[in-house]
Amino acid sequence: MSGNHLHPEYVEKFYGVPRPFSCWHPVRLNNDEIALMIDRNHLGEHSLKLKLIITAEGRRLKDAPEFNLPDSSRILAEVDPLLKGLQIENYL
Repeated sequence: MSGNHLHPEYVEKFYGVPRPFSCWHPVRLNNDEIALMIDRNHLGEHSLKLKLIITAEGRRLKDAPEFNLPDSSRILAEVDPLLKGLQIENYL
């Protein structure tokens, strides 16, 4: 919208809206673990499937166990795989 200004209240509300996390992208959980989002099931119960790839202590797991979350409330943020030195293809 070239030449227009956005109302600050609307911009603030937009940033407050939770966004979906991408599949096959690492995310940081609220307990400092890093997990890879592998599926988003929109059917309700156990709607997110993840693989634990880095423990809270920083240990990298070769055989990443899968687990389910009912929603995204435990996910804090997406993680840049390059900054963590992750090769996502190793977990496919």
